Amino acid sequence: MAATTLSDSIMPRVALAGYYEAGNFGDDLAAVLFGLALRRHGIPFSVYGLCEPYAQRFGFERAASPGELLAGADALVWGGGGLLVSWPSVTYRLLYRSAASRLGALVEAAAARAIPVLLASVGGDGRPIGTLTPAYKAQLVAAARSVTVRNPQDVDILKARGQHAACFPDIIWGLSRVLPIERRRGARLRVGFDLYPSNLVRQGVLQLLPRLQAAVRRRQDCDFVFIDTTNASRKHYRGLGGIIRGANVGRYQFRDLDADLAFVASLDAVFSSRLHLPVVAMQYGVPAVSVFAERKTRLLYANLGLEGLSFHHGRIGELLSLIGSRDGLDRLIREFPFPDAARLGRESLGHVDVLREALGKAVRPDRAAGRDEGDR
Repeated sequence: MAATTLSDSIMPRVALAGYYEAGNFGDDLAAVLFGLALRRHGIPFSVYGLCEPYAQRFGFERAASPGELLAGADALVWGGGGLLVSWPSVTYRLLYRSAASRLGALVEAAAARAIPVLLASVGGDGRPIGTLTPAYKAQLVAAARSVTVRNPQDVDILKARGQHAACFPDIIWGLSRVLPIERRRGARLRVGFDLYPSNLVRQGVLQLLPRLQAAVRRRQDCDFVFIDTTNASRKHYRGLGGIIRGANVGRYQFRDLDADLAFVASLDAVFSSRLHLPVVAMQYGVPAVSVFAERKTRLLYANLGLEGLSFHHGRIGELLSLIGSRDGLDRLIREFPFPDAARLGRESLGHVDVLREALGKAVRPDRAAGRDEGDR
C-alpha cells in the first residue's frame, strides 16, 4: 500500500477542537487560524464549539456534538490554548466544571474510536507538569501523536514526560498575515483596559480600583475604554466599565471579528490581564502592557524580553504613574520595544507545517485502501 500524503487524492478529514465554547478571544482566534490554514491546504474539517459570529464569518462547518464532530474524522486536532496548565481546583469548581465534562466526553469518544490526536500551538506556564487537571488535558497529552508548543520551556517540560514536541511562536502571531488591518488613530489618546473584577479578586489587588479611578479622572485629555474580549454571543459584559466611571470612560465588548480587530488597531495603548489581546495589539502596532496576568502571560513577556512591561504585585505605584502621567504614557507609546511581529508570524507557520505532515499519516486505512484499489 502506498504511503498516504497530503498530495494524494483523498485528504484526511479533521475534527478541530479546543477550548472554544466559552467565547474566549485567543482560543477562538486559534480556531479561526487553524481552520483557515486547513482550508488553504484543501483539508476538510468541522469545528466544535466555536462561537457563531466567528464561524459564520468564515463559513466554517460547526459540529453540535462529539459524535457529529468525529463522524468520518481521520484525526482530532486540538488547536491552541493553555493545555499544559492545570486549572486550580477552586477555579475549576466555580467556572469550568461543565466545560471539563463536555470536553472530557469529546476526548473519550475520540479514544473509543481510536482517532489519532494531534496537538498544535498548545502551551504551559513554565512550571513542570505534575498531574494535569482536569483529566481530559492529561488524556490528550498522553494520546498525542504529534505536538507543537508555543514556548521553548514547554519542549523541555514535555521531554521530561517522554513526549517529543516542536516549538514555534504562538499561532496567533500569524493573525496580521491573514487579516491585515489599517491602523487609524484619532485626535485624542485612546487607551484600552482589558481587566476584570474576577481577575483582580484572584490576584488580591482590588485596592487598585479606586487608584485607577483617580488616575483616569486626572487624564481628561485621554479616552479610556474598558474592554471585555469574551464574545458577546456567549456572555454579557464583565469588564471594569461598570465600575470605573467618567466622561472620558467607555466600554467595548467583542462580538464581530473584523470590527473587534479594527477597534484594537484604533487604540494608542492597551493594558491587559489576558494573553492574546497583547499579541494581537502588538501585531497592529499598538503598545501592550501586561497587568496582573497569569503565569503563562508573564512567561510570554519574559520570552519576548518585555519583563519590564509586565506589572504585578509590588509595582502598582509604577503602573498608576505610567497611566496617570502625560510623560509616562507618551513615553510608552513613543518608545515601546515592539517584538519582530513579522518574523514571529512567519515562524508560527511551523505549527501548520508539522500538522500537515502528521495529517499525511492519519488517513484511515479503509479510506487509503479504497484509494489504492481505485488507482489500479
